[in-house]
Amino acid sequence: MAILGMLLNKAFLMHLRSGKSGSCRCRYPTVFHTVGALLPRHPLCERYLYASKMIFKNREIGFTLIEVLIALAIISIAITAIIKSTSQNIKYTTYVENKTIATWVATDIMNQIHLGLITLPQASEKITNATDMLGRKWEWQAYAQTTPNPHIQEIHVEIISQPTQLTGYLYVPENK
Repeated sequence: MAILGMLLNKAFLMHLRSGKSGSCRCRYPTVFHTVGALLPRHPLCERYLYASKMIFKNREIGFTLIEVLIALAIISIAITAIIKSTSQNIKYTTYVENKTIATWVATDIMNQIHLGLITLPQASEKITNATDMLGRKWEWQAYAQTTPNPHIQEIHVEIISQPTQLTGYLYVPENK
């Protein structure tokens, strides 16, 4: 029985090769069909199409090892890029957060100097102090410099822990 099946398959393959571009031209004049497009009308073609569908169906179920390895390589490269991007984003976010808070501290010190709550020494002496803001201790230095106008002083506030500098001007009224 197996030999008969092999002979029938071989005969059908020869039968297919006799047609043009993979079509099956049966010896029955009314039957003209393309393999897989229409159901064949005689038993030899039906048997071969059933067997070929089973063979191709079983071959297309899984992936080969190379396909899986290539997919894993592509996924690992993509995940590595995502992790690197995320870590840089966290790093820059922390930097911007610290820079923003340092600017707020410098602005607060500058406002306290403008209001007269903090007095600066004359000439180029620096005042050093620390301020608590948002749960952290920020060390700062402030000093005044003279300008060509005797009524205006240039004030510099530097945050030591985060390299931030803020410059402002203060009007000094005439002493009578």
